[in-house]
Amino acid sequence: MISPETQGPDRQTSSTDTEAEAAHWIAQFDREGHLDAELDIENLCSISAEFEHWISENLAHRVSFLQTFSAWQRTHRLAALRSDTVDVPEHAWPRRARTALVSAAIAMAAAICVAAFLPLSGWLAPTPVDEPVVYFSQLGETRTVTLEDGSIITLNTNSRVDVHYSDGFRDVELVRGEALFEVAKNPDRPFRVDTPDGNIIVRGTVFAVEMKVDAIEVAVSEGHVSLTSETASPDASVELTAGMIGYSNRQDAMAETVGMAEVENRLLWRSGRLRFSNMPLSDVVAEFNRYSRLQLTVEDGQAADVRIGGTFATDNVEGFLRLAETGLGLTVKRSGERVQLSDR
Repeated sequence: MISPETQGPDRQTSSTDTEAEAAHWIAQFDREGHLDAELDIENLCSISAEFEHWISENLAHRVSFLQTFSAWQRTHRLAALRSDTVDVPEHAWPRRARTALVSAAIAMAAAICVAAFLPLSGWLAPTPVDEPVVYFSQLGETRTVTLEDGSIITLNTNSRVDVHYSDGFRDVELVRGEALFEVAKNPDRPFRVDTPDGNIIVRGTVFAVEMKVDAIEVAVSEGHVSLTSETASPDASVELTAGMIGYSNRQDAMAETVGMAEVENRLLWRSGRLRFSNMPLSDVVAEFNRYSRLQLTVEDGQAADVRIGGTFATDNVEGFLRLAETGLGLTVKRSGERVQLSDR
């Protein structure tokens, strides 16, 4: 997936050059006998410092290289299926045949790379094999996507979900960040959300899931949600309804009733706002850090315990820092994209 920094008119017009460069590296490593069924980019980087510089220079280079390698693999498999002879070691192939193989891979890669660059619009289309569809948001961005059954996912800052629908289930993996799920009702086709610290199953409801350190938080706005820790059996699930918040780590799941007002406060990020109620400064700082390249740190325990209340725009870190300095009497020290907060 390609970040906005790799876009722009100059980047887009050079995509053909990028594909040609990727094909060059595939051809070179193929001639030298360094390509295997399992791609090891780190090993290739150790072989060629020039390649390491090229593939690290731009994320588009890595995407194009991976897509070209995929095409190279497919031509190998096609050649093996068409061969009536026993397997011949790759290094024993005539150079002309090897060159033709790489040329075919390059031609296939030209078509495949079109799909590779679809993330520029915010989604990655699946390949013909049964792979998930990937949706993501950038740092500070909120993105809404509609799934094939009409369910809607709203991604908070720097978040990603992998979606895989089958005849029997609607499966989503929350890979990072936070997402709000508005699930279209279908009693016969459960909607499941998988995370490293817990699993959720519903049939039609509205709820949000946030990945925290070693745990997840689930806030239910509408309907009914079953929450199960990662290692627990499905029959040990915790049942959540509207106005409840659930927590799960790998071993345990629990829930509390907080009321709809508190649930809505947790979901204010949809409108670009954050609301804090008697929250320690350390937690407030952690929230702001999710939305900005400007990273805040609290330098002492006394400052970390200062309680904060109020509503702030997610992109107004500077406004919060002015409040910390003039309203709370904290010392604010800046160093590039780092800001230290401490008691005077």
